Amino acid sequence: MITILNTYRTTIRISSMFVLFFFFASSAYPKDEVWDGKALLCVNMPNSSDQTYYGILFYKGKVKELSIREGTVYEPNDSLGSSYSLVKVLSAYKIFWRGSSGVHSLDRRNFFHLLDGKERGWCRIHPNETLEETLSSKILEQQYGTLSRSIEDELR
Repeated sequence: MITILNTYRTTIRISSMFVLFFFFASSAYPKDEVWDGKALLCVNMPNSSDQTYYGILFYKGKVKELSIREGTVYEPNDSLGSSYSLVKVLSAYKIFWRGSSGVHSLDRRNFFHLLDGKERGWCRIHPNETLEETLSSKILEQQYGTLSRSIEDELR
């Protein structure tokens, strides 16, 4: 009984130290940094999941993930979006949010996306207006091969 109690106390101490470290080592993003209206086009890491491409939209203090499901682009309703937080941990600038699939983090500098601390994918900034169209073209490329826009492209 005493051993269990000592183990419990040690666990609480270590947890407290971690929380204090995280609290003092992190700080908020600058107030002028705005992510609403931004979009990211992402590609999955190998063996991450069956879909290759996905998108991330930031809007009204929330974030939602566009995915390719059964040959169509799936965009959840705005009400299904998750709130996100901009945080600086030591020297890393991160964006965190909790989605239906787990806890997401996105490195602000290299756009590396993690899901529950595991590799999810690499992203790049993409125009918000054309993200869904770009994902739709990726579906067509997977079904029919590389699409060309002109005869000149076909000759290259």
